[in-house]
Formats: sequence, C-alpha cells, structure tokens
Amino acid sequence: MERNEQKRMWLYALTGMLLMVTTTGFARMSYGALMPYMQESLQLTYAQAGLLGTFVSLGYLLMVLVAGMLASRWGAKSVILSGALLVVLCLLGLAWVPSFAWAVVMTILVGAGSAMSFVPLISLMVASFPQQRGLVLGFLLSGSGIAMLLSGFIIPLQIQFFSNYSWRFSWFLFAIVSIVAVLMAAAIL
Repeated sequence: MERNEQKRMWLYALTGMLLMVTTTGFARMSYGALMPYMQESLQLTYAQAGLLGTFVSLGYLLMVLVAGMLASRWGAKSVILSGALLVVLCLLGLAWVPSFAWAVVMTILVGAGSAMSFVPLISLMVASFPQQRGLVLGFLLSGSGIAMLLSGFIIPLQIQFFSNYSWRFSWFLFAIVSIVAVLMAAAIL
C-alpha cells in the first residue's frame, strides 16, 4: 500500500471510529447508564423507562432494513452524514426532553439515525479498503466499546457536579462530540 493510500486509510478509520463512538455508542448504548436519572427526573415508570430503550432499538431496526437502499440511491456519504446529523439533533432533543412522549420520538429517531450511519459506513469502509478490511472494521467496531468506556467515566463525574441536570448535560455533551464527528466525516470521507 502506497503512503498516500495508507494515510487515507488511517484518516477514514479514525473518522469512522469517531462516527461509531457517537452514532452507535453515545446514541444507542449510553441510554442504559442515563436511564435511572432520566426516569427519576421525568418521573417515568419502570415500564416507560424500559420502553425508551426498546424504542431506540426499534428505530434502529426499522432503518437498518432500508439504510443500504438509501445509500445505493443517494450515495453512502450522504446517508452517513444525514444519519449522523439526525443523531446530533436527537441527542440535543434528549438533552431538553420534557416528557415521555417527546422522549419516545427522540429515541426512535436516534435509533434510525444510528442505522443510517452504521450500515453505509461499514460498506464504504470495506469497499474503500478491501485489502485492509479487517483492520478498518476493527477500528470502526471498537468505537462502540470506546463510547461505553467514556460514558462510564463521564456520567458519574457529571452526576457529581451537576446532580439535578446530569443526564441532560450528558446528552448535550454527547451531541457536541457528535457535531465534531459529523464535521470530520464531511471533510474526510
């Protein structure tokens, strides 16, 4: 692999990993850590709190079925960026969610945005670097684990310093990091 191609591969891999941190890790995996605080603040029942997690998965499931078709029609980069932008908007929405009904809408859409990013991103990376697909996919898929690890550090610290608004600040912080990921993806992919 020539030097320019290797540099491009590393840029794509790091950008893709950051997208996975935000669109899969923060958007889908962090809910479990934030749920008890959201439940208390929004006065949700256990059933409602559990349903929000289900709605994230439902939004993901429904969109993952069509994300590949959307990428074929409009291009992988467009769908990846649209999904990542939807995630940003929904993370911001979750930061200011006033009720269960609003949270339902945001969780369904954040799941859908996650799938819109995930499916074409995997395809784009494998197609762009077929000889290095294992390495590239390893970087991408590590993003979810990195996000869970970061959430495990960030959320307890925020609870300590922003006790009444910790979960809202977490969603907001995740949205800010996601904006950085979207801008990087727009410039690099």
